[in-house]
Amino acid sequence: MTLDDLESYIESLRKEVDWLTVFNFVASVEASIRMDFDRRITARRKDPLSRSYRKWLKGLSPRKKKRLSLDEGGILEIVKVHADRGLRALIGSFRECLPARHWVGHGRYWNRPERMDRLTPGIVLARCRDLLDAWPD
Repeated sequence: MTLDDLESYIESLRKEVDWLTVFNFVASVEASIRMDFDRRITARRKDPLSRSYRKWLKGLSPRKKKRLSLDEGGILEIVKVHADRGLRALIGSFRECLPARHWVGHGRYWNRPERMDRLTPGIVLARCRDLLDAWPD
């Protein structure tokens, strides 16, 4: 390998580690959100968000209940209805990370999302941390 080839190879490895890190951050937050959803449903909490979750869940088909949507028309949409402006903005920022997570997690068989190069692990970590810190109790 030439020096340029080696540098190019190392750069491709660095990008791969970055993409996997972004994937792990976003997937971890998604898991936390889903766990919160399950906790609220099973505990039959009486707060408005928990009631909205139960109402939404009741209206789903058995097939959709097995694979609950997180994004559009799903859990994040319900939370946005009950959120203040700050949390809504954090949800919007987090949603910008979802295409990168889907692209990595589903085998990269389509073109890489355009904004992916701007989503560094540091940016995604900050967005994930901010969202979890602001998540309703």
